[in-house]
Amino acid sequence: MDSMIRTNTVIRSLFLFIMMCVSVPAVWADVQASLDRSTIHAGDTVTLTIEATDNDRDGKPDLSVLKKDFDILGATSSRQIQIINGQHSERRQWRVELDPKSTGSLNIPAIAVGSLHTQALELLVTEQPVTASTDTNEPVFFQTEIEPATHSPYVQQQVHYTLRMYYRLPLVEGSIDEPQSDNAIIERLGEDQRYQTTVDEQDYQVLERRYAVFPQKSGKLILSPVSFDGRVMSTSTNRSFQGHMDSLMGRFLGGGNPFGESGKRVRVRSQPVTLDVQPIPADFSGVHWLPSENLTLKDDWEPSPPKFRVGEPVTRTITLRAKGLEASQLPELEIPDSASLPQYPEQPVDENHTDGDWVFGSRRQAFAFVPSQTGPASLPEIRIDWWDTDAQQTRTAILPAQEISVLPSSANASASTAPKVIEPTQSEEPNDNTATTEDNSNPDDQISRINFWWWLAVSGGAIILMAIIMLAYRNRRRKLRGFAHTNAGITLAPPSKRINTARRTLRSACENNDPQTAAPALLDWAACEWPQDAPRNLGTLALRLGSGMDVVHELDQALYAADHNTWNGANLWNTFKKGFPKSANDQTSKDQGLAPLYPHWHIKQH
Repeated sequence: MDSMIRTNTVIRSLFLFIMMCVSVPAVWADVQASLDRSTIHAGDTVTLTIEATDNDRDGKPDLSVLKKDFDILGATSSRQIQIINGQHSERRQWRVELDPKSTGSLNIPAIAVGSLHTQALELLVTEQPVTASTDTNEPVFFQTEIEPATHSPYVQQQVHYTLRMYYRLPLVEGSIDEPQSDNAIIERLGEDQRYQTTVDEQDYQVLERRYAVFPQKSGKLILSPVSFDGRVMSTSTNRSFQGHMDSLMGRFLGGGNPFGESGKRVRVRSQPVTLDVQPIPADFSGVHWLPSENLTLKDDWEPSPPKFRVGEPVTRTITLRAKGLEASQLPELEIPDSASLPQYPEQPVDENHTDGDWVFGSRRQAFAFVPSQTGPASLPEIRIDWWDTDAQQTRTAILPAQEISVLPSSANASASTAPKVIEPTQSEEPNDNTATTEDNSNPDDQISRINFWWWLAVSGGAIILMAIIMLAYRNRRRKLRGFAHTNAGITLAPPSKRINTARRTLRSACENNDPQTAAPALLDWAACEWPQDAPRNLGTLALRLGSGMDVVHELDQALYAADHNTWNGANLWNTFKKGFPKSANDQTSKDQGLAPLYPHWHIKQH
């Protein structure tokens, strides 16, 4: 309880400090620049975003420094104003569409915004890759790109699958399905990218999607073709098409034909993709199969640096992080027990995130050590073997062994400096009728017995106090873990309140047949159902459900339909009004987002 009170006090103090900072007038300024992509192909465009928060409300970006290496195709600006506690703050944003003049590594220099400057950025422009053949006479066509380019990944290795849809006529309506495979898990990465490019001297708009593909077994793996079914505007109404990419995609995704025409029906398919998946190499000697471009192992101590005393806990947190692997594919972290150094492991914390190209999985495990005796002790070496997919060889992540010295407890230290207590003895004069008995006991023995009982009482109190501290410590860590959200940081609202809010929003959206509101409400509800591994999109959510899979697919398709009014939300609400329908094998399906392909694969099974 004391720990919870202290935690709440710290949270309240931090909240008051933040509110004080917010209420103080802004005396600093900030300006940032970012690119929607760091690598593009020749002929593609890229969007530069500049954001500024300052008191110089008349400052505008000086884009003249970009003209050396780029053609500026257009720019838009927006402004957001906030008034908090009577204080005025303002954030401005500029989006600039750039067309590179050459290939190679191009520098975007610092851009002046009033009296401030953005940071410099780098953009890599490469030649157009050799991809599946296309018919550029068609108004819409697909290109697919696979990395590694050899099409020969290892089992469980992440494969980059990039899908690009090119179109040179405005899209009136349409929908795109997802790639499928019976022997792989496929996860969409990030948001769709939209830009324009030139193919065979013709201007095209491009919709780009990226996927992570995890093969489940070796051998031939076929990714099914992706289809687009929709309509394009007739050429007679195409005069105002060029240079309006964002508005066109808004009409495409939002539905409706602004020109009141049905358009020409278009159905196109991409080429199927075949991968030759390799088995685990014969020369891999590790216990767990971990194919990755980079894997790291590190530890942190609390307190730092650690100081070991008998009966006093010290926490060691070990973090394993891998590029191209999900957290569910990582092995458990273990430390051998030691009689002189007992340990109390906590539940591991798994997290996944993506940068738009790669999946990054991490597993964090905390161990509380409570030494039981003074003297030297050893922390053994921790080794994890993994397969470097770039170098094609086994590598080992190591936390080296450590020799530590355990000091006496703080209570023992106090006891050693405490003055010795000697109780006074009463002497009695013997008389003639009383037999005298000589006391041969050693005074030092009496002092030792007194000190022993004094030390025993102090040690017992210290052990009880340590147990109380450990319980409060574990409760605090458990409560903090309950607040953790892998993608959204810390959420102070209780899960029940979030569920009720999401449920009310979902019901209202279904009654109003509003798929745009229903989708985020359903995903927010799902995040409460799977707090440690929230589904990132509706496709992932559908894989975890049984009877509700079809209605979730209908909602997903409605988001890309031309007319959202055709979606009937009654089916979705009837399915979820009593809670999430679980599949018959819910235990194995809860990690279908990117589930472990061979959970804790042991080489002896190979």
